[in-house]
Order: sequence, then structure tokens, then C-alpha cells
Amino acid sequence: RLQRAKDWLDERLPGVPPGVAVMVMRYDRRPEILLPHSFDRRAVRRALEEVEVRPLESEPRAALELARRLAALEAPATIWHLTDRPAEADAPPADLAPVGSASEAPVASGAAPDPPAGDLAQVSVETINLGLAQPTNVGITTLQLRPQPLEHGKAEAFIELQAAPVGDAPLETQLELLREGELVLLQSLSVPPGGTERLIVPVDASQGPTVTIRLRTEGDVLASDDVVHARVPEARAIRAAWVTPPKTADPFTQLALSAISEMGQLEVFQVAPDKWPLTPNDGRPFDVVIFDQWLPETWDESLQAIVIDPPRSLGPLRSSRLERPLPLDTLRAVDERHPILYGVASGRVSLLQTVVLEAG
Repeated sequence: RLQRAKDWLDERLPGVPPGVAVMVMRYDRRPEILLPHSFDRRAVRRALEEVEVRPLESEPRAALELARRLAALEAPATIWHLTDRPAEADAPPADLAPVGSASEAPVASGAAPDPPAGDLAQVSVETINLGLAQPTNVGITTLQLRPQPLEHGKAEAFIELQAAPVGDAPLETQLELLREGELVLLQSLSVPPGGTERLIVPVDASQGPTVTIRLRTEGDVLASDDVVHARVPEARAIRAAWVTPPKTADPFTQLALSAISEMGQLEVFQVAPDKWPLTPNDGRPFDVVIFDQWLPETWDESLQAIVIDPPRSLGPLRSSRLERPLPLDTLRAVDERHPILYGVASGRVSLLQTVVLEAG
């Protein structure tokens, strides 16, 4: 619609005599003068290029009042009012303040005083309505990229779409997700008129640093809300502090943490209990803390913690240490995503229970 308005002006401006001054004004809730009375047609075109679509409700009455007052200073004059609002939403020029009467519409500070009534009478308003009877539009209103918790190199995109409140039938649209210009996801969606559609799609950080979300809707009249570009959160290794007494550190735990570290998913700092709490030299805090055979004096609610073989109860952890470990004959059902125990015959695993934990 905006480009159509500019094309209309490109056709009409050459017909304006060179000795006639032109003023350019735009408005949303408040009027804004982009160019005062000027004979320079190149300046007029530069001012028109500054006009862009804004997601704000417009208030034409104040803008038309101000335009009439300023145009009357160069009377006779004509105001070209280009708009895409429904015709019934715009009050006709006759509905403006009567000639010579006081106006209740707000006027920008520093505006010219009311010209004589005779000059106002020589100002005409020509409204050019460029709106469609039923404008079709589905746009992206929200996009948030966030890393998935404890999932190295993986993120998710929260997307919200909204459709124009037109008609009764849902609007069909296609959502495309592109990585470095390559299409990786195509999904068809139906959005009710005036309604919203929310979805979460996975994003692999290894496919590139940027992501593009694009909508394709047949007959869509507003292209500016169909495409969004965003940067994917940097895939960083999970930083963990392994707090355990050096003399009794479990070699099996150390081997497991080292194996995960070699995969680039985990960065482990072994910390002696007397050095805790500790902040790394680069200032980046730990993502998770592993307390192994040791617990601090007080429980820090802000920490994401894993506790192994706790010596006592602390905070939300309620435990009782057994005097002698108990052998376990069988394993409980293990989730299929467990990296070690899934698929292993329980008869080949020797486990000892050293602590009783209270659930809840």
C-alpha cells in the first residue's frame, strides 16, 4: 500500500507547477512535518522516501487540522491525503472544525496561528484511499531464540504469528525456516482471523550462526512482517565444578567426566572443598556444580547442583548414610536415553547402595 501511494505521487508531482510550494507530512497518533513548504522537488522526493510503515494506530483528524492551517498560509491550496484506512474510518473533510471556529484537536507546539477564515475556505482536501476491502495479512509478531537446557549445541525458536481480523475463514500460510539461505523446515499453518498461532521449532546451532523465519501467504499485502532474521545463541560447553576431596575422589566419576569433556559438551573444573565457592578467572559462572562426597555448610538456592554420595542432609536433600553398603541384585527400569546403563544386562553391573534418599 505504501509503495502504491508513492507511485501515485510520482505520477502527480510532475504536474505541479514549479512555482508552487509543496509540504510533506506523515502521521500516526501525532502529525510530523517531514518537509515544510519547499520548491525543491528533489527534497520532496527525499522526504517521501522517509515515510515507512509503522505498527501504530493512526489519528488523522489532528494531522488534517494542522495541514489545513499550514496550507492556508499559501492559499489557495490542495491537500492530498493518502491513506489505507477503511473509508468509513476517516471522517470526511466537512467533519473537521468549521471554518473560523476553535478546534479541539491537538496541534503540534509551535504551529502557525489560525489563519483568516477566508484563507481556510480556499484549502481543499482530496482523500486518496489506497486500502483494500479485505486486506489479507499474516505476520510474525514474536520470535525468541533460546538454548535448550543442558542440550549442547541445540536451541529452539519460539514463534508467534497473527492474522488480520478479516473474513470468517482461517488464513492458510506456510512457515519456512532457513539456515544460511538453505531451507531446513517447511510447515503449513492455519491462523483464524484476528487470532494467533504459537509454535516451537528446534534449531541446530551447528548449521550456522543465523536463522531466517519466513512466511508465505497467498494475497498477503504487508511484506514487512513476513521475514525475521536472528542470530543463533552460541553453542558453549556446559561449565561444571566438581567439588570433591582430592584424596578420596572417585576415579570412575573422573573417567566419566573426562570422557564427556573430550566430546566438547562439558568443561570440568575440579575444586577442593576448602576452595569452594570459586569463580573462574574469566568471570563466567558455573552452569552446574557436582558435590561428590562433600556438601557445603549452607545450601545455595541459586545453584544447579548434582549430589553424589552425600555425607549428610542439607537444604532440599534428605539422606541417611548406611553403615555398610548394600548390594543391589537388579536395576530399576532405565530411560532409553541413559548414556551408560540402557541396553546393559543387569547381571553384568555390580552396584552398592550407600545412601538412602527421601523423595519429595
